[in-house]
Amino acid sequence: MKKFFVLISSFVLLSSCSHKVILTDLTESKCGKLHFGKVEFRRLPSEEDKATLQKSGLVLQEYVFENYYLGVWNGSWAKKNLDKTVVKALYPFSEMDKLAGGLSMNELKLKAEKPGSSKVLIQNFGSLQQTELDAFGKMLFNKDNFYRLEVKNQSLLDLLDHSCVKLLNVMDEIPQADE
Repeated sequence: MKKFFVLISSFVLLSSCSHKVILTDLTESKCGKLHFGKVEFRRLPSEEDKATLQKSGLVLQEYVFENYYLGVWNGSWAKKNLDKTVVKALYPFSEMDKLAGGLSMNELKLKAEKPGSSKVLIQNFGSLQQTELDAFGKMLFNKDNFYRLEVKNQSLLDLLDHSCVKLLNVMDEIPQADE
């Protein structure tokens, strides 16, 4: 009987841990199993609600307004019955939603057709492995899930499509501090 109890306890522990979202040392394949977007609540979630959601695979990252947050969730949330939670709806971001700085998708496509390179600022929903962005261009700076890169224009759409990218801003010129 004791072995049976230990076996059941181990199974419950392992199954509950398998839903947890880990947002460190991310790769494109790990991010491909996650969704980032807007989370709508029936009411503002309590700290207890947030902890319960995080244990079940939904991490709230930023409060937006009213009953909306930005968050990251694993793929199993798409199949869950939201009626049993304080979550009303999940709205995954599209590529167009990832564009920041007022840039439209058409403008990005036109820029991608031009020769040369652009400086971009991207934000990820977690920390990346050190070499994850090397294929896109030269790393200029990174801190707290923000990365500034110099990217060939032909790679802009591929970078936007990267599953770990939360927001992308193409900066024509980076203002320099006065000397």
